[in-house]
Amino acid sequence: METDQNRWLEIGTIVAPKGLRGELKVLSSTDFPERFKNPGKRWLKSPQNASLEPIELISGKPVAGKNIYIVRLQGIENRNQAENLRGHKLLILDETPPKLSE
Repeated sequence: METDQNRWLEIGTIVAPKGLRGELKVLSSTDFPERFKNPGKRWLKSPQNASLEPIELISGKPVAGKNIYIVRLQGIENRNQAENLRGHKLLILDETPPKLSE
């Protein structure tokens, strides 16, 4: 796994579970909403250590009027699993920056 810290971009912090089926509230730290809407590989960084764990983003949607997204992550099926991720950072590998609209 790539460990160069400059290659990783933090896109948000998991702040709370949402509902009973494992959805998560994520406070966004990115200006690119597609980082939460487009399914694919993301990484979790624990608040206790610096290790990164790969995880698959299934879906994401914005909360109107807030800088919060509701996301589903593969393998997170219930509220207890979601609660265990509170405080984790969600990251992407900075391979190519998203295209800016004109």
